[in-house]
Amino acid sequence: MARSPLVESDPDQHIRVAALDAIQKLSRQWAAKVPWAAISAGFRAGGQTVLFANRAKGIFKPRQMSAALSIRTGVPRVGRPTWYRDQEIDSASLDGATGLLRYDLARGGLHDATNRALQEAWRRRAPLIYFIGIAPAAYRPIFPVRVADFRLDAGHALLATDDFEFVEARPGEAAREGIVPDADGGPPSVRNGICMSALHHVAFDSHLLGVDGELLAELKGLRGARLGLPADPNDWPRRDFLERRYARFRESGC
Repeated sequence: MARSPLVESDPDQHIRVAALDAIQKLSRQWAAKVPWAAISAGFRAGGQTVLFANRAKGIFKPRQMSAALSIRTGVPRVGRPTWYRDQEIDSASLDGATGLLRYDLARGGLHDATNRALQEAWRRRAPLIYFIGIAPAAYRPIFPVRVADFRLDAGHALLATDDFEFVEARPGEAAREGIVPDADGGPPSVRNGICMSALHHVAFDSHLLGVDGELLAELKGLRGARLGLPADPNDWPRRDFLERRYARFRESGC
C-alpha cells in the first residue's frame, strides 16, 4: 500500500472545517438521510456559498478549493446499467487485502481533473465527505473519510475513516476498530478493539451504529453460537470503553 507524503498545511482547511460542521448539522437534522435539495444548497465559508457536491460528478472540488472536498456514490436508476462497482456498497466494493472501501476513479486517469483533485486530497491526507446514495434523491453522508491509497493503475482509491490504523490483512479478515479512539486517549489494547468489516467500521465511526455496554452480559449467554470472541474473557472488549463510545453514539442523534 502506498503512503501519501505528508503535507503540513492545507490551504483549504478553513473550508473543510466549515463543510464538516455543516454536514454534521444536516446529517442530524435529516437522521442521516439527507435530501439532495439540502446538499445542493451548499454551505457558508469565508462569506461565500460553497457547494458540497455536484450531481454530475462523483469526485467534487468546489471552485474555491484546490483539492477534492467530497466523493459520491449514486443509486442506479431502474433499468440503467451500473457503471462503477462502488455504486453498491457491499462486499464487492471492499478491497480484499485491506478491508477498506474501494472507490472507482473517473475514466481518463490523470487527464481527468476530478481524479487529480482526489489525488491532491490524498497527498495532503485531507478529510473528505462521502455521500452514499440510498435513494434516487437522498444520501447518507459518511465523514470524515480519507484516501488511504490512490491506485491510479488499478483505477480506484481506498478509503478509510479518520482514526483507522492500516494493517495488512489476510483475505476475508476484518479490520480492528478502536472503541475509544487514540485522539480520546484510547489505549493500544486488545480490550479496546472490535473486529469489524470496513462498512460497519465506517458506520461505527460516523455514529450510525452503536454497541451498548450491556453487550458483554448478553455475550455470556451465547455459548455455542458463531461469534468471534477471544478465548480468554480477559481479552473481551472493556465494558467501560463500550459505555463511553455508546454515550457518544446516543449524543450524536444520528
